Amino acid sequence: TWTISPHLPEIAPDVIEWYYRASRQTGRDYFTLPPSGHLYAYPTSLQDADGDRFVTATERDAEILGVQGTVHWDW
Repeated sequence: TWTISPHLPEIAPDVIEWYYRASRQTGRDYFTLPPSGHLYAYPTSLQDADGDRFVTATERDAEILGVQGTVHWDW
């Protein structure tokens, strides 16, 4: 399993497609979001409204990238 930037579909769609195409050749590579999710952040340090937007953005990223999983943020 490889972590993949949630921003690639927007800033470098050709790169994300290359990764996905290569993974289909091996059949053994999988992708997930980085531990922080949408951005490098400590989500529990965010204010409630910012945290809600962060979670929504992370969920949207996961949907766009077609990834599933659970991450425990912070300590």
